[in-house]
Order: sequence, then structure tokens, then C-alpha cells
Amino acid sequence: MPRLSPFRPLLRLATSTPVASTSYAAAPLLTRTLPTRTPSPLRSTLPAPPSLLSSSSSTILSLLSAPKTAAAAAVAQQTRSVSYGSEYQPSQRIRKRRHGFLARIKTKNGRKTIMRRRFRGKAKLSH
Repeated sequence: MPRLSPFRPLLRLATSTPVASTSYAAAPLLTRTLPTRTPSPLRSTLPAPPSLLSSSSSTILSLLSAPKTAAAAAVAQQTRSVSYGSEYQPSQRIRKRRHGFLARIKTKNGRKTIMRRRFRGKAKLSH
């Protein structure tokens, strides 16, 4: 069973927004997860780094920092709050329900698994 990505609805939303250029090179620019910067008095007095002053990178940064549509703003806002590492929470009950002996006996493929493990002489047939 394929794992579901938390980014799939966001990618679908980003690709469905009208963009001036319909090439595939423009799509990854919308799906970048850079936080939008709010103007602050401290940052406005500091000069920009020289690497950001080139024309190609400044156009990319302007595209990323100021979303043109409300949908692109929603994408930037949603991707900031994604947390990692909270998907796997082990539980003995769920492990037994999915991979236990009774679950193996209920299905045809599960019975085949039990038979294979018996044939190999395994001490533990299932969880």
C-alpha cells in the first residue's frame, strides 16, 4: 500500500493555479517551501547579500517571496506548519490486529504466510 504524502493536496493545488508560463520548469518554483518574510525595521536597514543581487536569483526570489494568487499564498502558509516524525506511533494492539495470528488466518494470503513459516520451521509464526 503506498504511503500518502502530506504534500499531495498542496502540489495539486499549486499546479491547478493559472500561471503565465505553462512549462514544467515553473511548477517547482511554486512548490518550494520557503517562508514568506515580513518587513521589519532591522532587516530593512541591512544591505542585501551580494549573491542575491544577480538578476536570475532576484527574479526567483521575487516570485517566491510575493505570491501572485491567493492559492499560492495558501500553499506557502500551509507548508510552513507541516511537522515530521509524528507519523509512526507504535501500538501493540494495532500491530497484533494487522499482523497477528488471527489476522493471518482470516485471509487466504495470510494462511499461505503461516504455511510458509511452518514449512521453514520458524518458532514464531506471527505476532
